[in-house]
Amino acid sequence: MAAHDEQGARPRGGDLAPYPGLGGLYRDFFQDFGSVLDTPFFRNVGAPRLDVSDAGNAVLVECDLPGVKADEVEIALEGDRLTIKGERKAEREDKGKNYYVSERSFGAFSRALVLPFEPAADAVEARFEDGVLHISIKKPAARAKSSQKIAIRS
Repeated sequence: MAAHDEQGARPRGGDLAPYPGLGGLYRDFFQDFGSVLDTPFFRNVGAPRLDVSDAGNAVLVECDLPGVKADEVEIALEGDRLTIKGERKAEREDKGKNYYVSERSFGAFSRALVLPFEPAADAVEARFEDGVLHISIKKPAARAKSSQKIAIRS
């Protein structure tokens, strides 16, 4: 039961008076709800999807950017961090339309990728083709060595 003040009234606020304990339930619900929003699905809503692969002597990044023009995209390299920024502009007119579903996203986006090495500035090449940004990042010579099989002695 909630405590009463000198006049016998229950304090306002914290416990959502007059229902003691409900405030804690309310806080717990929204605290848990916030953790749902911090999942990979919600964290990158509207951000372009990436495929990152290892091609032996280079790391390849493919980024889907449908509806975005090459001059609307900026690629930056700072140390071992590759950043892709841009803006997907809304080009639709909504007058008189009643949407049943609207899943396309518009607006500014940014994706950052931390590489397992620090490439040289001239080791990054990019091309834009059919709505897909292709980035090739050459590995430093020490990193580009292929793996070798290690014999196990018995």
